[in-house]
Amino acid sequence: LINSLLFFTGAAESPVDELTTLCSQENIFRCENDRNQCVPSSVKCDGVANCDNGRDEAVDICGCLPTEFQCNMTTCINIVQRCDTRVDCDNGSDEMHCETYVCPPTTHIKCKNHFCVSRDAQCNFKDDCGDNSDEKTCTRKSCTATEFKCNNSQCVFMAYLCDGIADCVDGSDEDQAQCDKHFKCPLGFYIADDHVCDGWSDCPFIQADEINCSAECKSNQFRCPNSQCIGAGNVCDGVCDCLSCADEDNCESQRCTVKEKYFCHSREHPTRCIDRDRVCDTQNDCRDSSKGQDELSCIDTTHNCSHFDMTYKKKFFKCPEGRCIPEQKRCDYYMDCQNGEDEKNCNFTSCSPGQFQCDTRQCVPMSARCDIKHDCKDWSDELNCENFQCPPNTKKCKSGQCVAAEFWCDYTRDCPDGSDERGCEPRTCKENEFTCNSGQCINFSMLCYHDRSQARQGCADNSHLFNCSNHTCPAGQMKCHFPCPLNSEVCVCRGDEMNCEKKQLVTIPPQIEMEHYSKLRFRSNKLRLTNHTFDDQCYDKVTYLDLSNNSLTEIPVHIFDTMWQLTYLHLGDNNLTILKNGTFHRLSMLRQL
Repeated sequence: LINSLLFFTGAAESPVDELTTLCSQENIFRCENDRNQCVPSSVKCDGVANCDNGRDEAVDICGCLPTEFQCNMTTCINIVQRCDTRVDCDNGSDEMHCETYVCPPTTHIKCKNHFCVSRDAQCNFKDDCGDNSDEKTCTRKSCTATEFKCNNSQCVFMAYLCDGIADCVDGSDEDQAQCDKHFKCPLGFYIADDHVCDGWSDCPFIQADEINCSAECKSNQFRCPNSQCIGAGNVCDGVCDCLSCADEDNCESQRCTVKEKYFCHSREHPTRCIDRDRVCDTQNDCRDSSKGQDELSCIDTTHNCSHFDMTYKKKFFKCPEGRCIPEQKRCDYYMDCQNGEDEKNCNFTSCSPGQFQCDTRQCVPMSARCDIKHDCKDWSDELNCENFQCPPNTKKCKSGQCVAAEFWCDYTRDCPDGSDERGCEPRTCKENEFTCNSGQCINFSMLCYHDRSQARQGCADNSHLFNCSNHTCPAGQMKCHFPCPLNSEVCVCRGDEMNCEKKQLVTIPPQIEMEHYSKLRFRSNKLRLTNHTFDDQCYDKVTYLDLSNNSLTEIPVHIFDTMWQLTYLHLGDNNLTILKNGTFHRLSMLRQL
C-alpha cells in the first residue's frame, strides 16, 4: 500500500508543473500574473480575456479598435469622444491637436474652433460647439400662425407662451417683457395679440379673446351678438361658436343631411357639418386643427394617387375633387370625398331586427334614435324625430329629440334647437352656492374644480374656473398648472396637445389611450419603443410627434403605421445609427423629419 501511494505521488504532476510545461512550449503568451499563467498565442488580442488579469487583451499589447481612440497604454475611449469639447482621457489627449483631426464625416461636423459635434446637434438652437458655429449657417423655418418665434428664431407652440416653462432654448417665451406684449386670458394663459378678434377662440373654456371686438367682420364671417367674428361656414354646423350660440339659432331649415353636408369627424372636437362646397376651399371650416380636416389631402387634380401608392407602399383612393385618401377609408360609413364617392359600390350588410339603418347604410341600435347623440356618422338617427315617442324621464325638444328631464333648464344646451333652455324660470342662489356669470347656481365645492366627468356640476359658461390663481384647493385635491384631465405630475395637456417632456418616462402614459390628442411631446425622456407602442387606433389623429433626446438606438419598422396624418416627426438628439427600410412608408403626410 505504501509503495502504491509512493508510486501515485511520484506519477502525478502539480498545476505548477502543468503551467511550466505549457509555458515551455512554442507559440505561447505569458500572462505575467502571480500564477505564472500562460495561454496560446492564438487567443491573444481576440477580444476575450483568457488571462486572469486580462493581460492578453491589454491596450499596450493589442492597441485600440478602429472605432476607438487610445488615451495611453491602458485606456481606450470611443472615437466620437475625440475632440468633443469634453476631456475623457485622464491625460487630456483626446482634446489635443484637434486642428488637424478629421471628424467622423457621416455622423459629425467640425466646428470653427476645431471641435466635433454630432450632426443631430447642428441647428438645434444650442451652442454645442462652444463658439456657436454649429448654429451660424442654419436655414430657419418660418413660424406658423399657431407658433411663437423665440429670439433665437426657434418656433414653439403659442400655447406654451408665458406658462412658467421655458420651451425656447433661450427662454424668451417666458420673458416677462415679452409676455406683457400679449393678451392674457382669464385663466392666466397668454396668446399673441394678433390672435385676438381673429374669429378663432384661443383662450381655453371661454372666448375672452373674441369678445367686444370693435372691428367689422369680414364678408366671409358671421358676427355674434358680443361682436365676435366666426367663419360663415360655421353657422348652423351643429356646434356653438358664439358664446350665446347665436350661430346655431334658427337652423331648422338647414338640416345636416349626408347628401348636402360634409361631416367633420373628430375624437376630441365636436362633430360639425359644413357645406360640401367648403371642402378644399383653403378655409378651415372643420376647426379641429390648425389646418382643418376639410383641407387635408387637398392636391392638384392633375396628380394621380398611384404616385402615393408607390412612394408610401400604401393604397390610396382618388376623389374627383383631387383628394387622395387611404384605401382603408373606403366603405367606412363616412364620406371623405366631397360627394361621397368613397362610399359608393360598397357591400354593406343589412341591419338586423332591433337596429336602425342610417342613410349611409350603417347600423345602430334602435334605442339610439332621437337621443341627441350622433350614433350614425351622418347624424341621420337624429333626423325626422318630430313624431318620435320619447321614453319616460325625458322631455321632447321642439325639434323632436329627447333630453333627460334633469338636463332641462340646466344652462347647457342639449336640444339641437336650444329649446331646452328657453322659457326657464330664473332663481336666486342660496348662501352655500356660487353664482355663475350666466346666473346659474352651483355648489361652492365646485369653485375652481375641473373634472370633465362632472362638467354639468360646474358653471356651463366655465366662469367657476376664472380667477383661480389664489384659490386654495381642499384636502385630497391637487392644484393643476391649468385644467387638465391628466395628473399634471405626469403630463400637461393644452387643447389638442399633450406635453410629457422631461418626465423620466420609459413607456407612453396609459391615459393617452383614453384621451385623443393630435400633438404629442415626449422630448427628453427614456422611452423604449416597441412594435406595439403606437398600435392603438387613437393615434390616427396625431399630426405632431416629438421623440427627440430619448437615447433611442433603433426605431421598430411599422411603429408609425397608425399615424397616417403625421406631419411633423422629431427624432433628433438620439443614438440612432440606422433606419430600416419601411420605417416611414405609411407617413404620406410627413413634411418635416
